[in-house]
Amino acid sequence: MQKVAIEIDVKQIELAIENLDIPNKIRIARRLERETRRERWNNVLSKIDRRYVKSPISEKEISRVCDKVRQERYDKNPESCY
Repeated sequence: MQKVAIEIDVKQIELAIENLDIPNKIRIARRLERETRRERWNNVLSKIDRRYVKSPISEKEISRVCDKVRQERYDKNPESCY
């Protein structure tokens, strides 16, 4: 059996996807999400690391902010539990 190779650029792929029905678009989107999850998480973590280097925050500061937010939430609704 002979094989045929064709070149398809990104614009052609995008056009083909535009013409798909919604269930197939969802199937492709989910597959792309799975295949790119690690890279997207690495990007998020890199951004966090860069922010931390610029503006380091101590554990004490984190606790202070958390306590403040908890108190604000409790003040709004004393009946709630977190």
